[in-house]
Amino acid sequence: MDSEDAYANLALTAALREARLSPRDSALATELVAGTLRRRGTYEAIVTTLVSRPLDPGVRDVLNLGTHQLLNMRVPGHAAVATSVALARHEVGHRVTGLVNAVLRKIAQRSLEEWLDHLDADLAVRHSHPAWIVDVLAEAYGGDPTPVLEADNESPRVCLVARPGLASVNELLEIEGATAIVI
Repeated sequence: MDSEDAYANLALTAALREARLSPRDSALATELVAGTLRRRGTYEAIVTTLVSRPLDPGVRDVLNLGTHQLLNMRVPGHAAVATSVALARHEVGHRVTGLVNAVLRKIAQRSLEEWLDHLDADLAVRHSHPAWIVDVLAEAYGGDPTPVLEADNESPRVCLVARPGLASVNELLEIEGATAIVI
């Protein structure tokens, strides 16, 4: 994820366009990337408790992706582990597959809440935000910033706008699952 030093939303949009994925697969890829990046601090804290040596950035990325699938998505554990091992083999090499398999199997043994309790995680790790942001929010809100931190970790809803001459509200409503707020 870090290897190209690009903005994720821009790089992902280009990659999805080039891959010509179905809307469903594009949505899955978007959640994998955005969710993994959004909770990266939490996932890296969990992985660090299981692996004491420095990890190749590619291995760390695969572990973070697998951890997101295990702890924050409805992907079955065996599928998350298997696809992560296959990704590690393809992107990093077969020498790391045993490590990826072992670490993700251990992660799968607990829920996200259980991991956070096990880590005795502070708000920065619990909500995957830098400590200074947690401090600034606590000061700005005069107390516990947890509601703001939780809201910041929610997946955003997709919004479409009907622009006159380009699309109508009725055309947008024909999209499966769409609802309308007319202003």
